[in-house]
Amino acid sequence: MSEFIGLLKSRTTSFSIYMPHINDINDWIENELLGNPSVTAAITGFSYRGAITPSGSAQIDFNVQYDIPHSISPVFLARDAFEVTTAIATSLRLHLKTTIIVIDNRNAFVPADDKFQLIHSCREFVGEELQIHQQQASRSSYRSLFKNRIIVYKIETSYFDSAKDINDLSCILAEQAAGIRKACRNDAYAMLNRIMEWFRDNIEYNNANTLMDHSAVGLFKNRKAVCQGIAAYAMQLLFYCGIDARYVSGEGLGPDGWGPHGWNMVFIGNKWIHIDYTFELNKHDSSIINTVQEFRSEHRWDENHYSHDRSCIISNARKTLRHSILMMLPDEPCFSINGCIVDMSSAHYTCVVLSGVVYVSLLDVISIFGGCYTLKSDRLCVYVETYSYSMPLTQLVLVNNTWYTKAANLKMFNFSVRLEGRMLVIENMNCAQ
Repeated sequence: MSEFIGLLKSRTTSFSIYMPHINDINDWIENELLGNPSVTAAITGFSYRGAITPSGSAQIDFNVQYDIPHSISPVFLARDAFEVTTAIATSLRLHLKTTIIVIDNRNAFVPADDKFQLIHSCREFVGEELQIHQQQASRSSYRSLFKNRIIVYKIETSYFDSAKDINDLSCILAEQAAGIRKACRNDAYAMLNRIMEWFRDNIEYNNANTLMDHSAVGLFKNRKAVCQGIAAYAMQLLFYCGIDARYVSGEGLGPDGWGPHGWNMVFIGNKWIHIDYTFELNKHDSSIINTVQEFRSEHRWDENHYSHDRSCIISNARKTLRHSILMMLPDEPCFSINGCIVDMSSAHYTCVVLSGVVYVSLLDVISIFGGCYTLKSDRLCVYVETYSYSMPLTQLVLVNNTWYTKAANLKMFNFSVRLEGRMLVIENMNCAQ
């Protein structure tokens, strides 16, 4: 750690540094800050003055203001739009209440005139996951250093339900989907209709103006929900059935006219089809699939946002994120996912060495890859896409309130695990059927 970063880490407000050899003060400061995302994330105001002598030495005087100390939230470092998308996806899967993304914008990929446009466009590729459609509220803010060359995004999120509730529901949905796949012999059309029958037999439309009515967790607990909870539940269930799906926000025609409504799209028969489990609750059709003309008579939506081409782009991006490459250095407070650096200095290490053996934070790895987990008797059961696995609890070690397992044990869950020098590289080899 350099003297400069050490002073920033100790939250020193005014200090001077003598540098015996330096060619470009700005470049040196930018590299130092971008090499330490958690330190940079704490800075709210920054000024300095300095001069380089003919010999190349310099004295630099700094004045720094700091944010209120953060909790144990990790800090992401992103250098392009895909890494920003990866950061947001990882944040959702880890159910983070505070997401901090430090942007290396020296190549100016974030527009100066609309810095929030990037966040909104990147969210589109992950925003239809169960987690984001179960958000109660989300607020974004940013600050920039060096004329927009370094940007710090802060996203504060509140959810309908806790991370544990979301994880537990995902496990229930994975098991429910396994039964549906078996009963329907993996026939996509049959599975769509079996899900419709389940909703009709088990769920009642209810709009009591409570958060639980909008929650997929609330739907399961109370057997009641509005369209948002139904469509969110359906989307996650379709995912575990191996059916590619989207959550559609539009308008529906009800007894009181047109109003906000949510439903699903599914990719089946090499095309995207709109389906609405809410409107089918009290009908008696044998198929969830209506003709385009019938569906349009009761639904309106953004044709461009939910077009075939746009849906395929979003779907492919989500699949890429689910099959991310995770890289870890043992006993280092950071890891990378798709090149996006995640600084865990304020949280826990994701990879450690215990008695000469490399261990990883198992539950973090499972969550990052979009999986879920539950305890059953003396085993940990894990669900990743359409697959399920289990591991004896004796394979887990609790260190500082974090569960670790030997890195080699990840192969039990069909993860590829290899060492490249000191770097541990993990890939998800599970593919949806």
